[in-house]
Amino acid sequence: MATRTWLLATAALLAAAAGLVVSAAPSPAPPSSELAGPSGDDVRAERWVRALSTVPGSQQVGLLFALRHPDGLREQLDAVVKRVAYPSSPDYGRYLSKAEIDQLAGASEQSIESVKQEVLRFDRSARFELTGNRDALIVETTVAATERIFGVRLETWECVYSRRRVVRSALPHRIPAALAPHVDVVTGVSDFKPRGRRAAQQQQRGEQRPSPGRARSASAPERAALDAASAADSDSDSASRRGASSAPTIARAGSRGGARAITVNYTPVCADGMTSAELPPCKSSPDGPVIAVYVSVASATDVRPVNEVVKVSLGESDCAVTKGVTGCAVTVDENVAYYEQYLVGLNVEYSSGRVSAFGSWGFPVISTPAVTPHTIASHYGLPDRRTITNPNATQLVAEFEEQYYDPANLAMFLHKFGLPTSTEVELVGPNDPSKPGVEAELDLQYIVGMAPGAKTWFWSIKQNSTFQVDDILAWAVAVGKLDAPPLVSSLSYGMPADKVDKYLGQGYMARCERELAKLAARGLTVVIACGDAGAGDLGPPPSETSCAKLHPDWPSNSPFVLAVGTTFITPSTSDACYSNSTDGGVNCLQDPLGDASVSMDRGFFWTTGGGFSDTEPRPKYQDDAVEAYLRSGRGLPTKGLFNQAGRAYPDVVIVGHNIEVAVNGSFKAVDGTSASAPIWAGLLTQLNQALLDAGKPPVGLVNPLLYDIWARAPAAFVDVVAGDNRCGTADSTPRCCPSAYSAVPGFDGVSGLGVPNFERLLEAVLKYH
Repeated sequence: MATRTWLLATAALLAAAAGLVVSAAPSPAPPSSELAGPSGDDVRAERWVRALSTVPGSQQVGLLFALRHPDGLREQLDAVVKRVAYPSSPDYGRYLSKAEIDQLAGASEQSIESVKQEVLRFDRSARFELTGNRDALIVETTVAATERIFGVRLETWECVYSRRRVVRSALPHRIPAALAPHVDVVTGVSDFKPRGRRAAQQQQRGEQRPSPGRARSASAPERAALDAASAADSDSDSASRRGASSAPTIARAGSRGGARAITVNYTPVCADGMTSAELPPCKSSPDGPVIAVYVSVASATDVRPVNEVVKVSLGESDCAVTKGVTGCAVTVDENVAYYEQYLVGLNVEYSSGRVSAFGSWGFPVISTPAVTPHTIASHYGLPDRRTITNPNATQLVAEFEEQYYDPANLAMFLHKFGLPTSTEVELVGPNDPSKPGVEAELDLQYIVGMAPGAKTWFWSIKQNSTFQVDDILAWAVAVGKLDAPPLVSSLSYGMPADKVDKYLGQGYMARCERELAKLAARGLTVVIACGDAGAGDLGPPPSETSCAKLHPDWPSNSPFVLAVGTTFITPSTSDACYSNSTDGGVNCLQDPLGDASVSMDRGFFWTTGGGFSDTEPRPKYQDDAVEAYLRSGRGLPTKGLFNQAGRAYPDVVIVGHNIEVAVNGSFKAVDGTSASAPIWAGLLTQLNQALLDAGKPPVGLVNPLLYDIWARAPAAFVDVVAGDNRCGTADSTPRCCPSAYSAVPGFDGVSGLGVPNFERLLEAVLKYH
């Protein structure tokens, strides 16, 4: 399950018209022709459809006013973070209290009262909650008042993916001129909630899941017929007589769940070159319906040659008609070995005996075992007995998108893997156990699985069906309000950085950076999954659709978070393991298990993220590692595609493929950097317990510490030197870019510092403070 593509469509009008100016603009309002925020096309691209065009004026809505911070706050916070989070500082670990942050960041009484009075002009019954560090107002008011304040028309919209409904304006909102000096950002007016970017779920939407078992190796005469069919289809005269090629179109091929099997999703093409919209496929075609599939499974390299053709009879449940096109799936489980890369293709056979042309999947496929908490603990050196007993070693998972968890699934997970069941889960926000989400279950189960017994907060960011403030900014503000917030937080949400201010409003990213800096100043760790669409953040609009430039991800490119990428466990840990013998390729299947980076180039549906920020300069804690990387010239994209002076990410990586998760009474395998983030978060809770037990402060913003340890005690990390992130996901166009980052010795833009050697990492951490 890949990290969630968090594509909110919040609007902020950058225009001054009739006495109204830009939302969150720190400078005078730009000309009225300048807009920032979603148009109707943006809303449709995000797949929100109008459900109700009329909303009662008395209906309640919730708004978040991020009040203007004092001038120079970011610079002050940067200085504080360097003082308390850098191991070389004499004040290392002397974090600020909430009261001290309040003093630094609190809004003026004039700003607070100005917002209140403006809202009360239109709704005398409005309710206000001063939150965060006295720098944000949550306002509960009516639809009618909101429309008049912001010059919008609110309607009810429904997400076609989740069926969730929100009351929003499809067009940008305007902020009264009197409020412009007092407000950075307003959410809840024209922001559309995120669509998950966990693209690599075990059960893809609409994916066929046939049961394997009808496969048999093709006979010699059948292989000869396949060769003849492919040769005939490539003959130009024959092809012109038939029309288009009869080769099936493969939508995706891969292996999941730890099975030694490969599943291929494909669209059969009839002998006349046309697709079908009937079951069985092509039954009206002159050559009759498709009755069987020949699946070719061949080694991706010549180092360990395998070339198998398997014949599978087409069953009634193997196909379905979706949007007027018949799609099918076939699973092959013969002679599929773990860790081997295969190239996959297929022909279909019609009832006439004729065989189609050959259709191939353009990427390798790989099968690996399922991963459990015990797998992770053993592979990275965690102790068998790792129960958290210190009550102050706390942790949190934040969930958006109405992602809920079922306590019964957590209990099932803990019981199956023999983990302590004493973990206390504190719920903040709503939770509907009858509607558990795979994302939420993954986050909770694996942060608990790595740090069982720790008090764990399940933070569901949504108030109720109408009064909702549902975004990362709202979460950060809410956490900042607490006197004793959880020490480690894991979030698996994000979006392309260059889309943040476009869709969330001018100033949104800058405000979030200040909120994250405030958390870092207080000694809190925020762990972010760094995306599942490669260095280009490739995906359907409004994600990126061009390779003309690499697109950093947000908030994983923030210097105030630990950005986590993904590996898979394999004996093939160098690029030579994936090369032909003529290029120095070797057979690595008998080597010890290690890690390699996840990408479509390596046999997956998705690609781990990484790169350099266009908006945040490189923090000092990265200088030595990143400058050495740049000087080496290895594994870097073409110049001009990235900002060499930017904050580099990921910081670290860890396994995030085939992760076993309990959902609805059974287990399924899940993928993504959103699996890696809660795993790393749980490891940090382990480090915090050791520090707290020793009378030392928690790790806080752990990045400076990790980079210092990497330089001084390199055995605390294991370098990852195989993989790249030039591709996106199987559902994106383009699927791959010509140039991106490659994993090389040392720090790089695919695997950061590497994976942890936990025993050595713990030893090193305890020597600090």
